[in-house]
Amino acid sequence: MRRNAVVFQPEPLGLFSDEAHFQAQLVTAAKRLGWRVFHDYDSRRSEPGFPDLVLASRTQRRVIFAELKTGSGQLSEDQAWWAVTLSAAGVEYYLWRYANWDLALRTLWKRPDGAT
Repeated sequence: MRRNAVVFQPEPLGLFSDEAHFQAQLVTAAKRLGWRVFHDYDSRRSEPGFPDLVLASRTQRRVIFAELKTGSGQLSEDQAWWAVTLSAAGVEYYLWRYANWDLALRTLWKRPDGAT
């Protein structure tokens, strides 16, 4: 392993106890990669369906909106509206499920399209 490599040792895939646990692991990983993370801890006064996380990286010059779901969780009508609208505006929007752990980390590490 190279020196100063960022190493993630989340609990084994499939052992996320719930969406909150998955989110906590993802937030920890994002922060270790230098991202700032916003999560509305009390969304009762927020716009319905707004994504779970907004992640910003100054060094990568990127902002990501991410909705987190369990393996079988479905987007609500409001969540689907945000997904379509943000994507249509050219914003990086992702729906990440437990099984997408590796994809989520790769996305945070570098843009999926390879751009810098």
